[in-house]
Amino acid sequence: MRHSIKQFLKIASVITFLGVISYGVYRDITIAHLAALTGTYPTFQESLDAARRDPNDAAAQRGIGEHYLLQKNFPKAEFYWRKAVRLQPESRYSLFMLATILQREGRKADASQLYQQLIDKDSTDTFGKAAIVMKKYLFKNKSPNKEQ
Repeated sequence: MRHSIKQFLKIASVITFLGVISYGVYRDITIAHLAALTGTYPTFQESLDAARRDPNDAAAQRGIGEHYLLQKNFPKAEFYWRKAVRLQPESRYSLFMLATILQREGRKADASQLYQQLIDKDSTDTFGKAAIVMKKYLFKNKSPNKEQ
């Protein structure tokens, strides 16, 4: 029973976050909650310090990326999330976050490819289910890329 409650809380957190991302509004509590679920660093300064000590610390890169995401600095957020994905390619959270950033930047075709990777690997886990929802939402009444 505990496992199913934990899974429910993870799904609820991601769904809450998806709603927040969909409307372009970022709340510290949502990011902090997802960070707690995924083991990232809770503050920007701690992430910077950890990245200085070890540039290959994927969690530190995620923490820096979260900071820039909260600042709505999508190019910098993308840079650090890409770094996190490169350092820890098995992190579905990092891949999902990178996809959402690309989506917010209007790079829908790129975001769609990353969502599809999540779905192909496991469409039944939290991030796979969230990717299905986001991919359906992605092209709803919109052109595939901002540039088009």
